[in-house]
Amino acid sequence: MYHGFVADRKFCALLLTIDEAIAARVKALGCPWCSGRLDRADYPRKPRGGSIAAAGEEFDTRISLCCSREGCRKRVTPPSVRFLGRRVYLGVTVVVASAMAVADRTAAAIRAATGIAPRTVRRWLAWWRTTFVASPFYADASARFVPPVKKEALPASLVARFRQSRFSDSEAAPTASVPTGIRGKVLATLSWLAPCTTESFAVPCRPRGANGARFLEGGWRHAEVGTGGVRR
Repeated sequence: MYHGFVADRKFCALLLTIDEAIAARVKALGCPWCSGRLDRADYPRKPRGGSIAAAGEEFDTRISLCCSREGCRKRVTPPSVRFLGRRVYLGVTVVVASAMAVADRTAAAIRAATGIAPRTVRRWLAWWRTTFVASPFYADASARFVPPVKKEALPASLVARFRQSRFSDSEAAPTASVPTGIRGKVLATLSWLAPCTTESFAVPCRPRGANGARFLEGGWRHAEVGTGGVRR
């Protein structure tokens, strides 16, 4: 299923377009602490992509915002489909390499297919099945899947439940076509994971809440397929 998967320049450019669109929505809302104006305050990153996403190593900045109001100046980092939190490797690399390893490949096969040390990939697998499934984000978001996603097969079992993403915000719609097949599934998975990629914005400090997940509504959406469906 993942044989030969490569996040090329076109795919990586699409991820950047999505991140820019999400950041625009967060910026328009204003500071979640004081409602002040948010200005761009990107910070440097030096991500790794392995052989899966070598093109993505050009992403040398993480989109971030900072409140302009004196006395606040708090940083607000929007959700991202490029970066999986503070991990050095890009999100697409972590998802795809981990999904490949679910098939119990040998260490040599994992390295050949991903360009990443096998122990690193196996550490990611352990994270998916322990820390990730125990997180509040997973407890809430995974409840929409019927039947439940098989935890012992994460993240492959999660990727398999999506079909593709679509962009419905005409103002930020990318010129490139939305990928289909396994690329579409991976993109949808990254979109679904985006709310858990930041801590500075997932704080319910406003009456309406400030959950990063809603910045995907009206923008990149994902749909579950396979056995069962998704609760809306």
